[in-house]
Amino acid sequence: MSNILFDSVRDDLEGLGGEEQLRAWVEQAAQIEEMTRHPGWVYMVDYLIRLTTSMQTRMFEGKCSDIEEYRYLAGKIAGLRTAMDAPAQLFESVKRQQEQADTSRLLVSEP
Repeated sequence: MSNILFDSVRDDLEGLGGEEQLRAWVEQAAQIEEMTRHPGWVYMVDYLIRLTTSMQTRMFEGKCSDIEEYRYLAGKIAGLRTAMDAPAQLFESVKRQQEQADTSRLLVSEP
């Protein structure tokens, strides 16, 4: 995830007024972005990748004891991937929200 790009979007969104929910969302996004800058984030993601790869290998090699274990691992993998992708997904959502807010401002300011 490009933190430089995130910073520019966050800075643009901070100027929006009147929508408390949007401000809370931007603040949460800023906190998550800050977390991704911590040196430990890279280690955490590396660990999650190794864990996911291990579970995928178990599934693909047919080592699950039954369908329930297969489903459990599939769900766990999906959850881990969601966690790893969350900062990038959040960045995209914030960017879309910014574009919508910009469009709304243009429509309101047109005579």
